[in-house]
Order: sequence, then C-alpha cells, then structure tokens
Amino acid sequence: MMSLEGPHFEQLAESALVAPALHEPVPATPSAAIRSHFRSSRLGVPSMSLVSPSLYMGDELAAASETRLRQQGITHVLNCTPKPNSALESERSAPADGEPPIGYLRLNLLDNSSDLPRMQSVMREGVDFIRAAIQAGGRVLVHCHRGISRSCTLAMAYMMEADQRSADHIFEMIRAARRICDPNLAYWCALQEWEKAVVVPKLLRVRSASRLSPRPRLASPSPRPLSRAG
Repeated sequence: MMSLEGPHFEQLAESALVAPALHEPVPATPSAAIRSHFRSSRLGVPSMSLVSPSLYMGDELAAASETRLRQQGITHVLNCTPKPNSALESERSAPADGEPPIGYLRLNLLDNSSDLPRMQSVMREGVDFIRAAIQAGGRVLVHCHRGISRSCTLAMAYMMEADQRSADHIFEMIRAARRICDPNLAYWCALQEWEKAVVVPKLLRVRSASRLSPRPRLASPSPRPLSRAG
C-alpha cells in the first residue's frame, strides 16, 4: 500500500495544486456595440422596418444616432414615447454638409389605457406630421420603445387614412413587414374610432367586398397576441 507520507505524497499534492496550462486564449469581453446588437435582435426582427413607401417603423435604438438615421436616408422622426431623444432634441446646428436638421416630434404616449382620452388628437397630430414629411419627399421613422405597439398604432393610423383601408387590412400589411406589430387593446379601440372618422364608408365597403372574391393573398392574417412594452 502506498504511504500517504513522505516525499512521493508531497510531489503528488504539489502537482494537484498547479492549474493546467491554457493552450487557447480566453475570449475577450464583447464590445458595447456587439452587446447592443444582441439586445436589438433578441426579438428576431430588425431595429427598423420599412412598412410602406418612405415610412419606417422601429424601436428606440433605431433613432439613437443622428448619423445612422442620415445614413438610412431618414429625414423625420416621430417619437411615440415620453422619453426624450437627446440626439434629436438638443439644440444643434445643421450638419457641416448643409443638410437641414432632422424633423422631430414627440407624442408622449404611455402604451396603456390612460392614453385613450387623447388618442384621436394624438393620431391626428402624428399622421399630419408623417404626411407632411412624405409629401415633401422625406422619409419618416416612427418609433417607440421596442417597435411593437405605439409605433405600430401611429403607422397604421397614417396608412389607413392614406390608403383608405380598414384597420384589419392595414394591420395585416404591417405585420407582413414587421411581425411583432401589435397595438394594445386600448389602441385597437382607438383605431376602430379612427377608421370611422377617416375612411370613406363607400370605399371601405367596395374594398371589403373585393377581398371576398377568390384571388391569391400575399399573406394570411396572423393572430394578434397581447402586446407589452411597445
């Protein structure tokens, strides 16, 4: 039997305390840019999506950098949240190349039922902002926190009036471009009222009837889950 005392045991004990050599370098800590990329892609959608000609919808990261906005050709930003955008709200001069400042409007929506009493006036203000920008040849980014509820509601309101389509039809169109679009229940009630106010009933009936005729559809309606933090 091997003795647990003596020089042989001391050599074994010392070898057990020595850490094995690392033959591969330890991976570096991901940079802030990489961590930001993972945060923006965890929902499986881009930070910003084109939902209609010259109209983009996205999350707050999409509007965080004026340089990136200009690289994407964005000329106007509609912020649906109460959170200030320091990049666009601070006092600043026009860029050195002479381009005008990015147009900006903040709506201060909270994404809950407390917004309901003011939703019609807020949608009118936001839709007028989008329409004026696009008519002037600009590109608009409508954003909220995660690009789910508030931004979807304002994009829908604009497209309903511009295209004279129902809320359900426009919802399907936007979901085809940004699958996480999901107005909360209070906003859906507001969009139903908006539809009655801005969509000509005759056009709505004609287009609803035309959808009943057999023809290929771009995409089947997708279920509307309950939205959160949009």
